[in-house]
Amino acid sequence: MCEIKKPLYDVLVEVASVAGKCKYHRKVGQVYDLALLAPCGMCLDAFHAVYPYALSLLYGAKFRWMKDLDSVIAQCPNPHGSVTMEIRRKKINRKKMEILIKILEVKGRCKKGLKKGEVFKMNLGDFSEICPAGMDALYPYISTLRYGGKIAWAKKDGTCLVQCPDHINAVVYKLKRLPKATK
Repeated sequence: MCEIKKPLYDVLVEVASVAGKCKYHRKVGQVYDLALLAPCGMCLDAFHAVYPYALSLLYGAKFRWMKDLDSVIAQCPNPHGSVTMEIRRKKINRKKMEILIKILEVKGRCKKGLKKGEVFKMNLGDFSEICPAGMDALYPYISTLRYGGKIAWAKKDGTCLVQCPDHINAVVYKLKRLPKATK
């Protein structure tokens, strides 16, 4: 039987540099804890799973296998707490759109406690959460650091730099592994 391991560490994310005009990160030194990496209340694993679909919908994609071409269904990768989510594009006006993530079903035990019917909005520059593309780029490195792994280019103190995928408005993030707070 597969056992779910709890993270050994917390990870702090800090904006180390900004080149260009990023609408999410306006200054060096902005700090994000893990709660501000996904839409408020949503877990990182579920958000990482829906991000490619959300981005596709944001830029006009249509999933032909869906009857409603403004939505798509995705699932959290955790097999012990199967969470099924609908990602929906909602047009606000000619120039503005929202991406909504709705919890359709939860089978088993979701470690974050997500509930059927909950709806989350993807940050499109309107909220205090980190840039979604930045979070998606950081996700594998954050997970590695949280569970005690090593990043090849990390410094001896465990910090490492990771660049966002935007080559024009490049943001470099500094990740720092922190001892997990005991409760």
